[in-house]
Amino acid sequence: MDEDFYIKLCKYIDGDADASETKDVLLWLMENPDNAHEYITLRRLHYLRIWNLDESDVTSAESTTGYKSPSVSPHANYFPANPDRETFSTGRIAIEILKYVAVLAIGVFCTLYVISKQPEEPILSQTVIVPFGQRTELRMSDGTIVWLNSGSTLVYPEKFSKTERKVSLNGEAYFKVNANKEWPFTVQTPRYNLKVLGTEFNVKDYKRSSIFEASLLKGALEIMSITSGDSLALKPNDKVLLKDGRLITGSIGDPNYYKWREGLICFENETIGSLFAKLELYYDIKIEVQKPSLLNHTYTGKFRVRDGIEHVLKVLQLKHHFHFRKVEDTNTIFIS
Repeated sequence: MDEDFYIKLCKYIDGDADASETKDVLLWLMENPDNAHEYITLRRLHYLRIWNLDESDVTSAESTTGYKSPSVSPHANYFPANPDRETFSTGRIAIEILKYVAVLAIGVFCTLYVISKQPEEPILSQTVIVPFGQRTELRMSDGTIVWLNSGSTLVYPEKFSKTERKVSLNGEAYFKVNANKEWPFTVQTPRYNLKVLGTEFNVKDYKRSSIFEASLLKGALEIMSITSGDSLALKPNDKVLLKDGRLITGSIGDPNYYKWREGLICFENETIGSLFAKLELYYDIKIEVQKPSLLNHTYTGKFRVRDGIEHVLKVLQLKHHFHFRKVEDTNTIFIS
């Protein structure tokens, strides 16, 4: 052992080592079992000095090792000098002290080593799948509340890590995130990552659909493309749509739209074509329109999700005069 490292080791035993010196000592201890024995021997001398076994013995040990003992009160002398007692050499003292502290020192060292080597507890994930035509609500371990729309899947950990909160969504969800600036929250969707702080927002991104929408009601939200890395920051009342491969920013039009959390489908001046596209997602069905002129009409109204798609179509028939038939084998509705 060279002199510089010896000094470093003494500082570590005294509790005066900095982070770099501490790291060097711990790595040295793990290199070889013999190093641990050297450490224990030096540590025993440290105990001897603290206990102030005998002034002459301490002086002898200091002259041998060059290690200066800490000053202690004479009243701390647990082994008072005895003229009739045999004078121990430093080596003999080490053997005697070993009886009292070696097992403790080895035990503490081994315990710390085992703890440092233990793997982190695995993080278990939960997967929630919402059947078509239904919705659900859940609360995550951090207090965040999520509403999931029809046909959506959410994957999230039972307990978030200490550094981040991350969930994966395929579908539509309304999030009310518990604020914590030091604990970022990210929602991964098929096309984008949404970085969130204390925020209330709605996002729709079904893997099987070309539709992407995100609306911010409260807080702050950053949307980042998974493929290009481009990002877009939203302010409250902002809404973005994916159109021709680009995100188009606008304002939230009808706040009633988010009442889907209550089991309502709300439309305000929405084209029939857009309305049909949403019905396809919510009820997992294909709609083939054989009357193109119908797609340009608009509609404003509300439906209960539980009433089903045929009820919605019958209501639309009253105003727009079309016929529909459902083919069960192909799960398709034809409109003419």
